[in-house]
Amino acid sequence: MWDVIRITHEGTKDVRLIRAITLQRHYELFSMKENESIDKMFGRFQTILNGLKSLRFKFSKPHNNLNILDNLPKIWEPKAIAISKAHDLKVLTFYELLRALRVHEFHLNSRDHPKTNDIIVL
Repeated sequence: MWDVIRITHEGTKDVRLIRAITLQRHYELFSMKENESIDKMFGRFQTILNGLKSLRFKFSKPHNNLNILDNLPKIWEPKAIAISKAHDLKVLTFYELLRALRVHEFHLNSRDHPKTNDIIVL
């Protein structure tokens, strides 16, 4: 009975293997999509990590941090370099990295879309 419940919940060994390979590929090829917010990107990344964790695969904190920082768009490169130089990626948590990138995203968006009262007309 327990085997039936386990197979129903987790799938057969072949299904788990295919799922693990697929999730690892998604992890390795992960990158921020065009016009995607940091929150949505982190949500996608967290979904991949949760799936891998459920299959007993786990990547280290620095590996996860580098995977995110290395796969940001080109415009984010200065911030990614600054974060990797200023923080110890071995101890930087997922949420600290998210917070730092949210702040940068806010600055990028405010630069791209200035308020109308900020424009000085000569």
